[in-house]
Amino acid sequence: MIISVIFGLFGGALGGMATAGRIAVLGIRAKERYEAGAVIRGVLNSYRAQLLYDHDEVFRTDAFPRRYAGPEGQDELAESILRELPKLSSRKRARLRAGLIDLVGKIPMELSEARLHLPAGTADQDEVRQRRLTYSIKAIHEAGSAETKGLLSELFRTQNEQSAHNMALTKILKTLEEMLKVL
Repeated sequence: MIISVIFGLFGGALGGMATAGRIAVLGIRAKERYEAGAVIRGVLNSYRAQLLYDHDEVFRTDAFPRRYAGPEGQDELAESILRELPKLSSRKRARLRAGLIDLVGKIPMELSEARLHLPAGTADQDEVRQRRLTYSIKAIHEAGSAETKGLLSELFRTQNEQSAHNMALTKILKTLEEMLKVL
C-alpha cells in the first residue's frame, strides 16, 4: 500500500512536470495572439477614425486631403495588419485576410506581403513613389477590377461623385466593423 502511494505521488509529479512546459508554451502563444489582436484592433480603429475625420473635413475645406484613402495609407494599413496576422489563429487570420483583400484589392495586398519580408531600406523609394503615383492615376481614371482595386480605391476614385462615394464609404465602414468583430 505504501509503495503504491509513493509510486502514485512520483507518477503525478512526473506528469505535472511534463505538462507544465506545454501549458507554459500555450500561455505564451495565447498572450501573443491577444497582443496581435490588440495591435490590429488599434490599427483598424485608427484607420476608421482617420477616414471619417478626413471625410468630414471635406465639407470644411472643400477639398479632400491628399492622404484620403490614398495608396500610401492602403499600403501602411495592409503592411501593419499583415505583420501581426501570423500570430493569430488560422480562422481569424483567414477572415482578416479576406477583409483586407476587400479593402485594398488582391494585387496590392500581394505587393504589400512581398515587401513585408524585405529588409528595411531594400525597396527603392523612388520606385515605390512612382508606383503609387501610377496607381493613384489609374484609380482615378479606371474603375478596375477587384483583383487590382479594393473598396478604398473605389472611395479614392469616386471623390467627385457624392452618392457613389458615400456608398463606398458605407461599404468600407461595414468591412472594418466586420474585421473588428473577428477580433
